[in-house]
Amino acid sequence: MSTPVLTPSQEQYLLAVAELESACGCARVCRVGEKVEVSAASASVMLRRLAAAGLVEPSSGGVRLTDAGRSVVARLEARRRALAEHLRGSLGLPPAQVDEELRRLAHFISPSLEARLLSVTAVSRAPVSGGDDAQAGQPRGARGAT
Repeated sequence: MSTPVLTPSQEQYLLAVAELESACGCARVCRVGEKVEVSAASASVMLRRLAAAGLVEPSSGGVRLTDAGRSVVARLEARRRALAEHLRGSLGLPPAQVDEELRRLAHFISPSLEARLLSVTAVSRAPVSGGDDAQAGQPRGARGAT
């Protein structure tokens, strides 16, 4: 089963379910609604859609992520970490502003930008192996461009 294309709203719901499940064992519909700032009725509708997509499943007292849902959340969290690293490192934003920008941006970047952020983040974290290569930590496309 391939990962469905999710809307920013669906991504926010999955992250809310993951956070609540981690803290409480399962995510109650009313608490998910509180997290994403909608009514319990609206949350219920979206959670049914996510269940139909195989990303959440009913659990005693609420819902929990399926394996597919956990996989999506892991990808979303990696995206957020990479974006946060660049907001802090490249742009020098203070932590409070990074948090605010993440809330605004994280769900709206394209898959190609996400892939680029993740690849650049992986390159910047890779150990530099010997030599005097001042460009070793730069993205591949930027090498030799100075």
